[in-house]
Amino acid sequence: MKETHSKLNEFASRGWTVIENWLPTDEATEFFRFAHGRRESGAFKRAGVGRAAATKIENEIRRDEISWLERGSSPESDRLLDRLEALRETLNREFFLGLREFEAHIAFYPPGGFYERHVDRFRDDDSRVVSGVLYLNQHWQETDGGKLAIFAAPEVKFEVEPRLGTLVLFESSKTEHAVQEAFRERWSVAIWFRRQKPA
Repeated sequence: MKETHSKLNEFASRGWTVIENWLPTDEATEFFRFAHGRRESGAFKRAGVGRAAATKIENEIRRDEISWLERGSSPESDRLLDRLEALRETLNREFFLGLREFEAHIAFYPPGGFYERHVDRFRDDDSRVVSGVLYLNQHWQETDGGKLAIFAAPEVKFEVEPRLGTLVLFESSKTEHAVQEAFRERWSVAIWFRRQKPA
């Protein structure tokens, strides 16, 4: 808990942070098995760029598959969503962000998968405030690629290896980031904590 608190202070001061072992190994491993089984059942689809009716498949921008998480769909989903709800409450309590809700999906990157540099804000919607990425990859090696690149300034780049249980948090509208090409299957959960949209 103390480590998480210090990491949240880091997030407040620089706009992003990395929390290793945020999800305990046994829970992260269990959720990975659930995610793998869910993909085998056909519950994933190709991810696109944009939203709603304007979503397009752009192979030169991103190559991954996703499956949205919904409460009540499985015990594994509910346990993770409960943890994320507690995190939403903590972010609000610590930083008065006005986060009303969150959304999350599992992301699968096949070998050769990537996502080019971008920010997590739609042009006509600024409700996303804090983005998160939770990693589900066991025994990840340097040669496996697939790092998250965070661009803290035009020429300043930090890289995060997608190791099991690690959570990355960053400001949705300001933090440019990219998923570098993965050379083995890469699994994660993408999360967006949102404020209420104006009426």
